[in-house]
Amino acid sequence: MRSLAFLKIPPLKVSWAYFVLAVSLFVVLMNFNLFSYLYGNIDFKDNLLLFLSIPLIFFGLVLSVFSLTFLPYLSKPLSILIILSTCLSVFFMSNYGIIIDSDMIRNVAKTDAKEVGDLFNAKLLLFVVFLGILPTLLILSCKIEYFGIKAHLKHKLLLLFLGLALAFGFFLIQTKTLIPYFRSNAQVRVYNTPFYQFYSVAKYIKQDFSKQPTFLTLSENTKLKNPQEKKLLILVVGETARATNYSLGSYTRNSVNEYTEHKDITYFNNFYSCGTSTAISVPCMFSFNPRKDFKTSEFQENVLDVLQNIGVNVVWLDNNYGSCQGVCKRLSKVKQFDGGYDVVLFEEFIKDLPTLEGNNLYILHLQGSHGPAYYKRYPDNFRRFTPTCDTNELSKCTQEEILNTYDNTLYYTDWIIAELVDIAAEMNDYTTAVLYLSDHGESLGENGIYLHGMPYALAPQEQIHIPSIAYHNNATINARLKQHKDFKLSHDNLAHSLLGFFGVESPLYKESYDIFSDSLKENP
Repeated sequence: MRSLAFLKIPPLKVSWAYFVLAVSLFVVLMNFNLFSYLYGNIDFKDNLLLFLSIPLIFFGLVLSVFSLTFLPYLSKPLSILIILSTCLSVFFMSNYGIIIDSDMIRNVAKTDAKEVGDLFNAKLLLFVVFLGILPTLLILSCKIEYFGIKAHLKHKLLLLFLGLALAFGFFLIQTKTLIPYFRSNAQVRVYNTPFYQFYSVAKYIKQDFSKQPTFLTLSENTKLKNPQEKKLLILVVGETARATNYSLGSYTRNSVNEYTEHKDITYFNNFYSCGTSTAISVPCMFSFNPRKDFKTSEFQENVLDVLQNIGVNVVWLDNNYGSCQGVCKRLSKVKQFDGGYDVVLFEEFIKDLPTLEGNNLYILHLQGSHGPAYYKRYPDNFRRFTPTCDTNELSKCTQEEILNTYDNTLYYTDWIIAELVDIAAEMNDYTTAVLYLSDHGESLGENGIYLHGMPYALAPQEQIHIPSIAYHNNATINARLKQHKDFKLSHDNLAHSLLGFFGVESPLYKESYDIFSDSLKENP
């Protein structure tokens, strides 16, 4: 493209070498998250040379990579991809403290238009316009001069040599400090933008789109002990609730559990998620594999498939952006709502009550506390804690406003859980239970981190320590639940608890993981 005529931008002639240098410099300058991490974790001790070496080493490496990959006629599209990827990655990493790895890419791939709309704001628009779109227009308007094959190869080798000389020259004189640092801080690579994001996309594609093995059926040798019994378990899968803000636990700032605290329920103080995002946690919690063995690529029946196959009426009601993440795709009764207030799930469940018979499992997948637009998750009459943050630009709000708004979402969810407990308690002709657990937690600005999705090994407690509530209308079992309230438990317990509640005979069942069992053990 010689020029952008509609903007009246004349074509700008630039040599390929200067073009590569300019794009390399742009990427280095945009990597302030990487430099912030490095400068915050390396003890320079007045070592000015080490201080200056960090950006020079990185610039040398970037220049070396681009000198090899920026081929004739591919330089423009590749550089545009790099600039836009860098721009978007840096914005979300800087403003929400997230890490964009393969799990986050999976989350993004399963995000719908409404969730994207909740992330959109003026700050994002300005950031993308000035640091993404304008550089892209500048690239489109320029004419890159390659000066023939021989000259181009000469320039390519020159830039490659210059980049490697810069990188290894400054690295070699600082090996005493840098080699031990990078050996013990391998996580620094996640801040390397956009290269780590490209790696994450490739990893996601390999994990999710590689050829799948034969679907594994697990229902053999599995049956209900008493198929004529009348049972109902209401499983409420929360969204983005963290235990840190639960007043049933140790939280005292706001009474978010005013409804359930007066019910005969058990709150598990020490419950953990198997992921930090919906795309990981929801499939993982319904898998028979524990977190340490779970893979997103597993291709087998989950506990809902097994229960449906042996005669349990399994119903999935969903009000979440990400839907059921594939967990419910083989169920015969699934209903998806539009992501409004979660009361729609409660109302749908109420409509079904008169028609129930036999064994029933209802899963209510909430919108819950999904951010950053927390203020959209509850109706006005549940605006209990004020002042609130009525925008998705969290940087415009005080910490008090963010916490109040988030707590209002928990308060609203607590009301729904309490209503379900009341219904379960009144069904005298059924064995009933209510089980609530969140899919993952949330960061609300602690250490500059917002939202969720951090790699599990690096995730703060706020993202993995989640609330869980249980109720059983059998007084003996309900008392047993209370005895285990301080046990270390997790999503690993869910599949076995569901089998245990419905009295399933199966080699899949592990009684020591069943929260309703007297043989429950703490997770290893």
